[in-house]
Formats: sequence, C-alpha cells, structure tokens
Amino acid sequence: MTIRTQLVRPGDALEALGHTVRSAKGAAPLTPVTVLVPTNATGVMARRWLGHNGGVAAVDMVTPYRLAELIAGPVLHEQGRNPVSTPIIDITIRGVLGDDPGSFAEVAGHPSTITALRDLHRELRQAGPVALQAMAAAGDRGREAARVSTATTARLTAAWYDEGDLVQATIEQLRAGSVSGLERVVVFLPHPTPGLELDLLAAIGAVSDLH
Repeated sequence: MTIRTQLVRPGDALEALGHTVRSAKGAAPLTPVTVLVPTNATGVMARRWLGHNGGVAAVDMVTPYRLAELIAGPVLHEQGRNPVSTPIIDITIRGVLGDDPGSFAEVAGHPSTITALRDLHRELRQAGPVALQAMAAAGDRGREAARVSTATTARLTAAWYDEGDLVQATIEQLRAGSVSGLERVVVFLPHPTPGLELDLLAAIGAVSDLH
C-alpha cells in the first residue's frame, strides 16, 4: 500500500471524495461503499456535501475505531469482555503502583500521576507493541512507564477491552478472511501514523478495493 500526501483546499478534498465514491460504485448507485473518516464531525460534513452534490446512497461513514468496534466488538463480547472505561483504567493503574510503585514511589498517590500514566497507556495501546518496546528502551523513565502500561494491560485483558484490542482483533479477522461487507473502502483525509491504525489500513487494503 502506497500513501501519498498532498495539501488541498477543503472543497477540492470533497470533490475528490465525490469522484472516488462514484468511481467505486460504477454504474450501480446502490453499491455499498465504506468511507473511513478521521472524526464523526468530518463524516457529517462529508455526507452533507455528497447529499447536496449528486446524492448519496449506500455509503457508510465511520471512523477507523468505530469500524473496528463493529467488526470485533461482538467477538470480544462473546469472550466475556466489556469496553473499558477511564475510571477502570485509573483504578487499575493505582493498583499496579500500589503493588510496585518503582520510580513513582514519591508521587504514586497523586491524581496527576494517574492521569499522565493513563493517557500514556492509551497512546501506547493504540500505537501497538513496537511503540511499547521503544518506550521500554528509552531509559529508566521510559522503562518504568512501559512497565506500568504492560502490567495494566495484563490486569485488564481478562474482563475488558480497549481500542487497541478492537483494532488488533479486527486485523486478525481481516487476515483470516472472516470479514464481509468491505469490498469498497475510501479513506477520506487520512492521517495514519505508524502503529495499529496504519496496520488496520494495510489489512483492509489486502482484502478490499481501497482508495
């Protein structure tokens, strides 16, 4: 999969989206097309534009994480796991620090410590295992932060799932050929970074007509 970036005006981007969607549909206006958008607000804007410029039918506007939720959410739920919430992550991190505070001993009980470690944990989960390994190799502070994130994941995995779990499970299903309905996919205003989101786009591109 080759990714090219180019600065364009919003109107030009929407024109390109309309052209790409029409091309993907061909001569059959009711052909399903999935459009991946960076935010829900972008999806609303794009749908309204398409509606006022030739109409829109059988087009799903979803964010990558929403798509992952639709595909992998039921599978993870069948495993007895539920979506994790911010309070659950905070409680778990407090437990990890309570058992082994490490270099965070002097600030382990401070709310800002929990918040910072929670935000970092989420970033690492979405970035994937390579990012976690890089963090662990980035000196003592990085190693300690990676340790807390790893321990948090280990404690949550049995009963909870996060966005990282959703994307990874979706990638696995795509690679196994167990996903249908993604024959034509358009990525609108892509801004993927190295990590699970880029891996997800690569997995989709391997099994569908991806623009």
